[in-house]
Amino acid sequence: MKRFVFDLDETLVRGDIITVASRQLIAEGKIDRLYTGRDVTNWKMDGVPEAVSKRAVELFSNVDYAVWQKEPIAGVISFLNYLHSMGHKICILTARPMECHADTYDYVDDTFPNIIENVICVKSGPNGSKLPDLAKLNPTYYFDDNLTFCEEARLLGASTYLVSNEHTPWNHYVVHHEIQRIKNVCFFPNQFL
Repeated sequence: MKRFVFDLDETLVRGDIITVASRQLIAEGKIDRLYTGRDVTNWKMDGVPEAVSKRAVELFSNVDYAVWQKEPIAGVISFLNYLHSMGHKICILTARPMECHADTYDYVDDTFPNIIENVICVKSGPNGSKLPDLAKLNPTYYFDDNLTFCEEARLLGASTYLVSNEHTPWNHYVVHHEIQRIKNVCFFPNQFL
């Protein structure tokens, strides 16, 4: 039995806040094209009209909207069910605002029923670390869209996987230019087991 620990946002579930903002602005007749996460480079909204970036900021400031515009990434539920059916333990470690912790537990229960063994929410912050909480989970494998957290997990001896897909444009540079710098961090879904 192995323990798989996953980050939640942009690792298991996705919600493109810029696309959501764009659709709303199109409906209001303020812009005429759909902007997506592909228009965002390294967390900056370079080249995205101010109306879109402003609306995205407004949506992020509304905690409920920012947190719950989420849906499972294609294939995730099947993947987790497969791991669970093989007898592995599955945990989630997510950084969310304190106000959202209770709703996060309910969301995970509803989205991944009878699959998740443990959910830990940590307070989100710009320089936060998941390491103390991750150590409590004793992961065999760790998956996250944040390279810093993956590198921290390596300190615990966990096999770590940086999520790199169309939902994580901030990791494209890492995958293509920093592979030599990164030690013992693999890329998911490109490499697994």
